[in-house]
This record gives sequence, C-alpha cells and structure tokens, in this order.
Amino acid sequence: MSGRFVSVMAAELAVVDDDELEVPLASATSLATVPEPPPQPAINAAHSDAQSASETDWRQIVVLYDQLLALNPTPVVALNRAVAVAEIDGAAQGLRLLGDLELPHYHLFHAVRADLLRRLGRNADAAAAYQTAITLCDNAREKEFLQRQCDSLARN
Repeated sequence: MSGRFVSVMAAELAVVDDDELEVPLASATSLATVPEPPPQPAINAAHSDAQSASETDWRQIVVLYDQLLALNPTPVVALNRAVAVAEIDGAAQGLRLLGDLELPHYHLFHAVRADLLRRLGRNADAAAAYQTAITLCDNAREKEFLQRQCDSLARN
C-alpha cells in the first residue's frame, strides 16, 4: 500500500476498502455467548460505520472508551478518550483531559496536544508540540504529515 498519511478527520471514510481493515468485529460479535462486543472492536466499528469524521457517533465512542478504561486503564486509552471528548465538548476540554497524562515519549500524545492547541488558536504552542511529535516519531509518513500540519500553522 502506498500514499500519504492523512488525518482521519480529513479522510472520507467511505473510500476505505473494508477488506483492508483489520477489525476482528465479525468474530468478536458473532459469538452467541457474548451479549455485546468488547469495547475496542466496537470503537473500531463506530469509526468505520461513519462516512466521515463529522458523521462519527462521538458520544458512543466516549461511552466505549469509558468501558475500555475500566478494563484497561492506560494513559493511551485515556488519550484516545480525550480525542473523542474533544469532538463533543471542544478542544479546551480535550486539552484539560491531557493534563493528567504521563506520555512524554509518545509522539501521538504530542500530536494530539498540537492539534487541540491549533484548534484553540494557540499556534506557537501547537508548533512546539508538533516539533516534539516529529522528533519522537519513527514513521516517515507520519513525520511528513506532522510537518505539513506544523507548516500549515504559519499560513494561518
């Protein structure tokens, strides 16, 4: 597979080939003894059911992340929940939720923080957070995406 890394917020999710998704939802939900799917496959399904980020049921995703946090209370799960909360309650609330997380060496923490700061118009802080994310990132395509996001701050 080739191409550029893009934000899920910018992607039209309808163009994603379902065969490319590695979501074991069918096996997780087809068991008669399981009354509801486990949170992670259900979160994946909620994202893939939407045609675009704006059509995503973010409230459902927050509820599912709450369930996942009860099962697996990690900072990364809390980070993902903060992203969903920001889609409902705004970037400031998402940023507040990041305040307690200890993920100094995780590039996606800094990328999320940068995006929330950008959405709040705090471009200098966002640029610094993007630079930290770029420094910590090992994936060339993600680095290119993060650099484009950072560069776009200067144009706005």
